[in-house]
Amino acid sequence: MRARLTALAAVVAAVLATVLALGHATPAHAQWHTSGAGPARQAAVRMPAGPVPTVTMRVDVRLGYVYTLTWPTATLHDGQPVTGYVVSRDRGGALLATGTCAGPTLLGIGLTGYAPTDPAAPTQSCTDVTLTPLGAVRYTITPVYGRWKGTASSWSLTV
Repeated sequence: MRARLTALAAVVAAVLATVLALGHATPAHAQWHTSGAGPARQAAVRMPAGPVPTVTMRVDVRLGYVYTLTWPTATLHDGQPVTGYVVSRDRGGALLATGTCAGPTLLGIGLTGYAPTDPAAPTQSCTDVTLTPLGAVRYTITPVYGRWKGTASSWSLTV
């Protein structure tokens, strides 16, 4: 055992002596360099804030109360549209009977929201349909890109 420790100490001493003799004992540092083009190149992406929706309400004798939301398409810094939106309202008491604002679960991450049929369209819209009146209601829009979420928009005007 003592022979192994002596041999290990000799190896460590030899390595240190070599490094010091060469004069290359500088502090370690790291940096990332990016170069190239195409699908392998990745730039930092900042999620946009949600656009404020415009909301209108009408009564449909077959469906009930239909709230239609419209907002401009949110895009990333390179002009690429986001992949979906989380639509929130401040009156959560009424149950949705139907409507496209509730949407599917986005990418299995538990966010429910509106997934546009044409993400590149200049505007998006969805409907919030309920059998009972919501009273004074307002909405926010939060853009989603994959698993990233932007910040929610300001509240819409109350309808």
